[in-house]
Amino acid sequence: MTGDSATTPPGVWARDEIEHVVACPACAAGDSRPFYGGVCDPLRPEDAGQWDLSRCDACGAAYLSPRPVPDAIGRAYDVYFTHEPPPDPAPPGLLPAIRRAGVNGHLNRHLGYHGRPSSRLLSWLVRLVPGGRAHAQRTVRSVPAPPPGGCILDVGCANGAYLVAMRARGWRVQGVETDPQAITFARAAGIEVVEGVLDARIADASVDAVTLGHVIEHVHDPLALLLECRRVLRPGGTIWVATPNLDASGRRVFGEDYVQLDAPRHLVLFTRSALRALLARAGFTDVHEPPVVPHARAWTFPRSAAIRAGLGSHPDPLPPLPLRLRLRAALADLRALVTTSRTEELVLIARKPGV
Repeated sequence: MTGDSATTPPGVWARDEIEHVVACPACAAGDSRPFYGGVCDPLRPEDAGQWDLSRCDACGAAYLSPRPVPDAIGRAYDVYFTHEPPPDPAPPGLLPAIRRAGVNGHLNRHLGYHGRPSSRLLSWLVRLVPGGRAHAQRTVRSVPAPPPGGCILDVGCANGAYLVAMRARGWRVQGVETDPQAITFARAAGIEVVEGVLDARIADASVDAVTLGHVIEHVHDPLALLLECRRVLRPGGTIWVATPNLDASGRRVFGEDYVQLDAPRHLVLFTRSALRALLARAGFTDVHEPPVVPHARAWTFPRSAAIRAGLGSHPDPLPPLPLRLRLRAALADLRALVTTSRTEELVLIARKPGV
């Protein structure tokens, strides 16, 4: 760890704990322009805004500069979300069972799973409900059913909730995580977790699918991470990536108060074209977009409004949205059902070339 982290006050960064970024982390181009200045850490609303973002002239991605160096970035997570044990993937009750039957019917029909209970009729209802297909496929992150003995790796697996659910669907599961508390919960649930970053501890061509759920925006070198993902995937394997969308409706409404800027933890924010290009640079093909779950009303608009009010992103209780913003959030969610251009989240799935 650089600096004297034991004596440095929270929210204050020593000179040797930060670095200036000379090239875009998404495309390596060197030309950029100022984007947002004086952005606050939404988890420390009492601190003055101290973070600046630049926007790449070449690919359109935005990135934090200056930013914490890799050895110091852990300090940004001192007040990060706490982790809880993963929930039961099959909660009891009639309504959850009906919901599972519809979701399983959809996943069995369209992604090759064999979940039970299952209902073909309810699977059709899933497709008819606005956003139903996206919600159903998000339960497996749009990853097709495993081949015999198939292994899935979740990078940034947190408490292992997703891997617990995928294990119940027939996958062998493995995780990578940096948070010791989250690792404790995941291992207690029987999940094999590598502590730290994705590296040679995961063998070449050893997994059939890799998922990155809101991870790539946190890393200093996104291309290096994707190259590691490609290395561990078997030929023909699947990668799924979800990350905030720089072109989101919420970002356009709230600007520097947008919750997904999340400085200094989010080091790079992608446009759709920038993320597609980065996946291609890493050697992935067949890049496409699965359905995206709308969550302007449920997440980004209420928490961005709280930041704008000086309350940070996680006040308790979360104040209700004013009517004007509720209407704009509802419109953003409706738009997300029609087009992915301004969804709050980017979701891309791609394949490692091979058989």
